[in-house]
Amino acid sequence: PDPPRAERPAGRSAPAPAEPPPEAPPEAPPEAPPADGPRLRGVKFSVDGATSIRATCAGVSGAGASSALVRDVPAGPCRVQATVDGTAHEGSVTVDAPRLYKCTVEGAALTCR
Repeated sequence: PDPPRAERPAGRSAPAPAEPPPEAPPEAPPEAPPADGPRLRGVKFSVDGATSIRATCAGVSGAGASSALVRDVPAGPCRVQATVDGTAHEGSVTVDAPRLYKCTVEGAALTCR
């Protein structure tokens, strides 16, 4: 036969069921650029003689052979990388308007205006 079960003392209730763990907060979306500055619909970069170009502004990138278009970014710094005559070059520029920025190789770096 089964061993006798221990009886609960009078006046004590069964233990409360454990509370479910609190829900984890929803994951935060990826950090967005500041919304207080003006947004630029499109910023284009070109490098004469380039065989590839990549531009990144506020985490948004664009790439191409001799030019790159980056869309919907805030005004601010952009990084430009290009290969010209088989050599990689890099530079940065602060964009403030949706326009074409022409970049040239000066020394080992790119200068964009």
